[in-house]
Amino acid sequence: MKGFAIFHHSVRQLAGNIGPALRISALLTAILQLLGYLLDVQGDMARYGIMLGTFGSGAFPWKSVLPYLAFSLLSGCWIGVGWCRYVLMEEQPGTVLPLFRPSRIVAYLVALLVLTLASVFAGFVLGFLAGFVLGFLKALNMIGETASVVMFLVLVLPVILVFSLRLSLGLPAAAIGEKPSMTASWRATRGYGLAILVASVLVILVIVLVALPVGLVFQPLSAPAWIWQGLIGWVTLMLGLSLSATLYGHCVQGSPLA
Repeated sequence: MKGFAIFHHSVRQLAGNIGPALRISALLTAILQLLGYLLDVQGDMARYGIMLGTFGSGAFPWKSVLPYLAFSLLSGCWIGVGWCRYVLMEEQPGTVLPLFRPSRIVAYLVALLVLTLASVFAGFVLGFLAGFVLGFLKALNMIGETASVVMFLVLVLPVILVFSLRLSLGLPAAAIGEKPSMTASWRATRGYGLAILVASVLVILVIVLVALPVGLVFQPLSAPAWIWQGLIGWVTLMLGLSLSATLYGHCVQGSPLA
């Protein structure tokens, strides 16, 4: 099945190049986790949530969240460029960091922002239409509250997931110096909708399995939990990048999945 082949290639791409993957991403991921721990981002967000739940308002912890988000965005784009250039161009990374290419990082960031805006807009439109239809059916007592929520998630989330991934080929294109185009990305992935959905669901299942120990083993907000969450973030980022690079290599460059 094409979807499993894409998933298998993405996992094999990461597992078979674990050394370069760590050289590209390990130090930046560790710095991000250390920054978040020192700034107590999780604690601040937990206290903010308690304030909202208790008093209905509270001061958002910008002083800790903003620096964390800024470095997260920079490091994510830097890693994304390094990994895509390694797997698609065989460009070797540095000893502990990917090569710093400001123009490619900026192009990657712009492509990411465009992709995010397009996905949010599509999600808003689709969510509005689905909510309207399901609300109408609920008003006619044709479906209940639980069924409407389940149907909303089943109808909307897979479509948005496939929509975003079909447009995501602009990210590796930006990384390797090609012109990122949502139209070209959409054309290149025509006929791959179901395969992309299957591959992305399998990737999500892997991430969920990696994430299970956080709630079952570690104390919330503890240092071990924070370290494991860093591992979850790393797996999520690298599998996502590998999936995007696999789709670009196969759909655009014509590379085989075998």
